[in-house]
Amino acid sequence: MVKNISYKNYDIIEYERKLAYHNNEIRNKLKFQNLIDGSNKPNYEKKGLLNNFDDTYFLYVVTLYIEKIDEEPNEKNIKTMIDYILDNLMPGKINLLSKKAKIY
Repeated sequence: MVKNISYKNYDIIEYERKLAYHNNEIRNKLKFQNLIDGSNKPNYEKKGLLNNFDDTYFLYVVTLYIEKIDEEPNEKNIKTMIDYILDNLMPGKINLLSKKAKIY
């Protein structure tokens, strides 16, 4: 059991408003800088990684992992790791654009 923690009364309405803002505005409407080359181009269009929050954050996590395993987070290593992850999620090749078309 956890001990010595203080009780905090959270405002669930405020939390829900912040979450709704993040989901509706940040995740869906904002475009982020390409983390591979710093441009405004999609992160990795061949694999369906665009410049939205989710795709950019996925790329960020992959970059952190590459650094953690003492590799250089360059374009080749990042794309190789993304290819490996996406190609091994399920049998067959994955292009996230086809998945997003069903969502949006």
